[in-house]
Amino acid sequence: MATFNVEKLFVSKIIQDQSITEVADVPPYFLGDPTYRKAFEYIRNYTLDVGSVPTLRVFNADCLDDKGRPISLVSVSEPWEDLIKRVEKQYIAGVLSEKMAEFADAFDNGDVDEAINVLGVTVSKVHTAMPSSRDVDVTKNGAERLERYRERRDNPGTMVGIPTGFPTIDRATQGLQGGQLITITGLAKASKSTLAMRIAMSIQEAGYRVLYLTYEQTVEEQERRLDAYRAGFNDNLLNSGHVDGDQWQALQDGIQKTEEMVPMTISEDCMTVTSIGAKIDVLDPDVVIIDGAYMMDDEHGETKGSPQALTNIVSGLKFMAMRRNKCIVAVTQSTPARTKGETLNNDSIMGSRSFIQYSNTVIGIERTEDVNMRKMKILMSRSCAPCEIVLMFDYDTAQFIELEGFDLDDDIDRELADEEGFAEVFGASF
Repeated sequence: MATFNVEKLFVSKIIQDQSITEVADVPPYFLGDPTYRKAFEYIRNYTLDVGSVPTLRVFNADCLDDKGRPISLVSVSEPWEDLIKRVEKQYIAGVLSEKMAEFADAFDNGDVDEAINVLGVTVSKVHTAMPSSRDVDVTKNGAERLERYRERRDNPGTMVGIPTGFPTIDRATQGLQGGQLITITGLAKASKSTLAMRIAMSIQEAGYRVLYLTYEQTVEEQERRLDAYRAGFNDNLLNSGHVDGDQWQALQDGIQKTEEMVPMTISEDCMTVTSIGAKIDVLDPDVVIIDGAYMMDDEHGETKGSPQALTNIVSGLKFMAMRRNKCIVAVTQSTPARTKGETLNNDSIMGSRSFIQYSNTVIGIERTEDVNMRKMKILMSRSCAPCEIVLMFDYDTAQFIELEGFDLDDDIDRELADEEGFAEVFGASF
């Protein structure tokens, strides 16, 4: 039994069957043998680029071991069900062996907090690895499906998922739903984080729990933004202390309003997909917002921000959303080298096309020549066609208002935007 290399059989069967369908959602890190893990990653990337599994000849030419020889493959008779279970059990055994040793060390040293953290990460990793059947026999659940459709028929036009406060996003996503990965992208200073916080506030106000993970700002900075936005003034006033009587009253009212709502947890201590999973298991949020996903650490040792690291992270987030039935909103950077001026496209996202590959919807936000306007673009969605819309934006209060049918290049529309009466949308501060 010691010579039974399940990873070798696993990779061999993909090449033998010329199909990756059965194991498309198996994470590469489930394979402990580095040679065959690298081979599996090569096959996945090749299939994404070309649309088919590499032939044996192509595999032998491109995929070599550390001595420069073609990686050894064998004929496989075992069914996929058996191989997948063996890979999963082998991965779980490795996780338990590694993490239980870490737990014992922390516990023996009296570091109870670290011991608890190790247990949380261990449970999350094992939870991720445990198979959760998504098979459905459609000959057995017709009544259940009809009931779902009847509810939609009797409530036409109602949103399926959680509202974001932005009609364009809600149309593109049909409301944020469990299993979705939503990406928000834009160049630096395009107001991505402001948009993300506004979405988080709308979700909480609709009665749903939010886990907001912050990488570019501290928890205290995000708290200050939340409180100022709810009070209706610039968060810099809280930082400077220049708050007048009316603003102080608005601040107290806003904080009280927040305290009366369902929980929103802001955290800066989750740097990996696994640690996020552990946090989800504890807090059970309805939506997870990751502000700065490109700054996360890859658990497989790839360089931070590299294409492979981002591919590992994004695929991990997508599979986590599906396995835990949570909506994950990932906020990430676009790079000027991949845009035409301020104009975003499907290749604009920094580092990797994996965001396009794995996301249900990709939303771009662009600056415009007018500091009081932003352009929101649906770059890709499985629920609607690509589109764009202009947003009126008040920097002081972080308010966004969608302008249906507004054309930035139309002189009449621009004249209307410049009229004093148009500022009433936001009040006198605009």
